[in-house]
Amino acid sequence: MKKEKQLIISKEEAVKLYQDAPAQLKKILEDTFGKKELLPLKIEDKVKTFEDACKILGVSSKLPDVSTFPVENQKHFIAQHKIITIIKALNEGWKPNWSNSSEDKYYPYFYQSPKGFGFSGTLCDYWNADTFVGSRLCLKTEKLAKYAGKQFEDIYKDIIL
Repeated sequence: MKKEKQLIISKEEAVKLYQDAPAQLKKILEDTFGKKELLPLKIEDKVKTFEDACKILGVSSKLPDVSTFPVENQKHFIAQHKIITIIKALNEGWKPNWSNSSEDKYYPYFYQSPKGFGFSGTLCDYWNADTFVGSRLCLKTEKLAKYAGKQFEDIYKDIIL
């Protein structure tokens, strides 16, 4: 009598397989995990924290040593490091092409008043001789810029204020 074999597969592995699987395997995966569970997550669902971004990029979440910087600048540089890492993860490999004047580049816009600080909306930066935001801070879509501005408002606040 032949010994029965079992296949053990994680949800993450199933999600990867599902995309290119033949119909019969898709059915098995759907019966096992549920179709909704097998659909790939949007990047916004994967990056909720700085640590999530580091995990996606495969980099350490250990913060740089800023002890040699003036005390009043330390919080800013830590926040800058965090937001650059987060944006890199959110952009999923996309980098702005400043030679392409028809490529839109987005970043969150904030307001500051005596009543407080908060996310206001997004701006789209077109190519020209000057820019308001560096390449590392640009996002590939307006939707991602809105998400970053809302989800990471406290980190942006540490950069701006």
